[in-house]
Amino acid sequence: MNFRASLPDGGFVVRLGGLGLAPSSAVDVELEAGIHLVRGQAEEVRP
Repeated sequence: MNFRASLPDGGFVVRLGGLGLAPSSAVDVELEAGIHLVRGQAEEVRP
């Protein structure tokens, strides 16, 4: 996935730090640096 590509309407890229999601978050480790990039798109939902 290309994180540098243009974002569509409602698109986003989020930079997160930390150990991450399970199952690796359950393992005791020491990180010097950790980064997670998430790219997604939100849609407006109306009732």
